[in-house]
Amino acid sequence: MSTDEYSKCEFEQQRYRQTALFRALYTWLVFAFTVVLTGILILGLVFLWHKKWIEGVVTGTTSIVGGSGIKFLLDRRAEAVTEENEQAARVRAACDTASIAAMQTFAQRMKLFGMWR
Repeated sequence: MSTDEYSKCEFEQQRYRQTALFRALYTWLVFAFTVVLTGILILGLVFLWHKKWIEGVVTGTTSIVGGSGIKFLLDRRAEAVTEENEQAARVRAACDTASIAAMQTFAQRMKLFGMWR
């Protein structure tokens, strides 16, 4: 075996890290997109409060369209969660206890604000 080749455990761990990073990415995207849409919705309410009807309707429509974007991101995040769980099972099957503990430590570091996965 040359030094360029991975063991099965190393390969599965690398794939797990990649799938965990995609899950974290989608979690961040959902969070950021939700914050932006909330801001747009508040802006639309401010426009309506000040009787700027056209601007209020445009921002309201924007937030409705953005809601479909949130659904798309949540669907992709659900797929990423499934893939990460499947990959974690592969790592558990291919690796020893120390490698599994390292995988769990990595998963803990991927939490958004230390809370959400």
